[in-house]
Amino acid sequence: MATTSIWSIKNNLKQSLNYIINPEKTINKDYGKESYNYLEISTTEYNFKNEKVCYVSSLNCSEDNPYEDMKFTKERFGKTDGILAFHGYQSFKKGEVSADVAHEIGVKFAEEMFGDYEVVVSTHQNTNHIHNHFILNSVSFKTGKKYNNNRTNLAKLRHISDSLCTEYGLSVLDEDIGYKNTYNHQVLDNDYYKTLKEDLDNVISYSISLKQVIERLKKLDYQVYSRMVL
Repeated sequence: MATTSIWSIKNNLKQSLNYIINPEKTINKDYGKESYNYLEISTTEYNFKNEKVCYVSSLNCSEDNPYEDMKFTKERFGKTDGILAFHGYQSFKKGEVSADVAHEIGVKFAEEMFGDYEVVVSTHQNTNHIHNHFILNSVSFKTGKKYNNNRTNLAKLRHISDSLCTEYGLSVLDEDIGYKNTYNHQVLDNDYYKTLKEDLDNVISYSISLKQVIERLKKLDYQVYSRMVL
């Protein structure tokens, strides 16, 4: 199953872009090898394993310098303040997907979800769970409208991710029925707790210490109170 989350970037867009395209996290470890038999390839539309040293793709912006393109779009429409961008996250079940397939899904997801925006998609392999990152310009290069991270788009984000996982034969989130009714009524219907759970699950999935969890939650603008010595 793939879990998803998205949060706003209010400062230092360039640093966020540099984080997700870091070659140490995105490099194709099998680039140049003669055999890729163990990699699961679902379609021939993309051929990342042979052509890309790193699992990084840019949509509607330059692959060499997406930051300048995003900056230009903001200046063009006079929208350089406020939320600069959004950082999306899509994490797959451990051992269920190869980096090739994960990146292919990530690109398709970005095209369907963020078609009118400049987006950088990267696939990280440096944790036990292969996961995708998305940096989305807050301003549309087509219309100049700002992306609205509302409940409708949160639901759409989850729906598109689940649909692609189903298309590729991957599992989707399905809570135990005996627990599901209580969970739906008390948590899933509350947008705050739903977003909090997704953010916490995703932060934990790529953190190796409590200190990292707390630091990353603070970067997402959560207030964290802890009496533990870190």
